[in-house]
Amino acid sequence: MFGLNSYGGEWKNDIEIGRNKKFYTEYFQPLTSSQKFYFKSAFIYNDRKEYIPAKAAGIPLPGNFDVDMQRYGGKTGFGTYIFDDFELEFGVAAHDDTVEVELVGAKENYDARQIYSTIRIDSLDNLNFPNTGFAAKAKWIKEVEGLGSDYDFEQVYFNIEKPITFGNHNITTYLKYGETYNKDGQSSLIEGFTLGGLFNLSGFAPYALNDDNMFLGVMKYRYQIRDGGFLEP
Repeated sequence: MFGLNSYGGEWKNDIEIGRNKKFYTEYFQPLTSSQKFYFKSAFIYNDRKEYIPAKAAGIPLPGNFDVDMQRYGGKTGFGTYIFDDFELEFGVAAHDDTVEVELVGAKENYDARQIYSTIRIDSLDNLNFPNTGFAAKAKWIKEVEGLGSDYDFEQVYFNIEKPITFGNHNITTYLKYGETYNKDGQSSLIEGFTLGGLFNLSGFAPYALNDDNMFLGVMKYRYQIRDGGFLEP
């Protein structure tokens, strides 16, 4: 929903059902008529099953465990559009986590209390099939024990997407990297990086791989069909 007030407030909802369940609702409020500065607040509920390497769960055994992870909570952020395609945001988040290892019937509850900062650049001409432009995102989070977090770590993540088009041909390169560091004790499986699914190691099911660190490079080729003919120039 757009244009909720004179400054252009927005309300966004995202719902996922099935094996993995998600409900996300966010209110976005520009603070000036130019919309250069904004405030946003969001609530999330997430329930998903993942296959976690035993070593990532602190268990000295080979193989993976089927883990059910639930998270609910919220976040609040303030940001600015430094340029039309450049966004900077700072915020705080508070979540309650439940992690259950179904094989052994172990169930644990954790509190996550974090601060974060995010930088986004996006000049792509199309969200799903970009031909020109550039997109990148960098995010840093820190769990803060002083705010009541049961976790103690910092995490960085960034991704880059760059399409190159010549004639009817398009090659899009996508890179993403994540690292968990300054880890002292339990890290968050829910904040772990996941791989699996279409263009995300497509041979694996969605959320099939989860760990503290991750690197992925993808190169996609597309050919644009014109006038109904595959070989039309």
